Amino acid sequence: MAMIRIGGTEFGFDEAGSGPVVVLVHAGCADRRMWDHQFRTLSEKYRVIRYDWRGYGESGDATGEFAHHEDLLALLDAFEVDRAVLVGGSDGGKIPLDAALTAPELDFLATL
Repeated sequence: MAMIRIGGTEFGFDEAGSGPVVVLVHAGCADRRMWDHQFRTLSEKYRVIRYDWRGYGESGDATGEFAHHEDLLALLDAFEVDRAVLVGGSDGGKIPLDAALTAPELDFLATL
């Protein structure tokens, strides 16, 4: 179990592979494990990062005011990622879109 502290909250995450970065953002009815197959397959050619939202999986509780896309941007900053393909499923699809719109100076491709 890998954890990273961002803004006072512990986030569970996985990282594997090397090369261009792909970030997987889970759906609201799941956690990062929903990407198990894609994570393993993509990590053969790419650096793949997946994480649990606040209050999901192994991440800390969702308390106080926060925005999921800001958590994603802070996570990417902690991993020194300024260029990535952001992939989201279902409710998780809006998080990459919001991140890409919030930080247009970064080189993100958001996809659903």
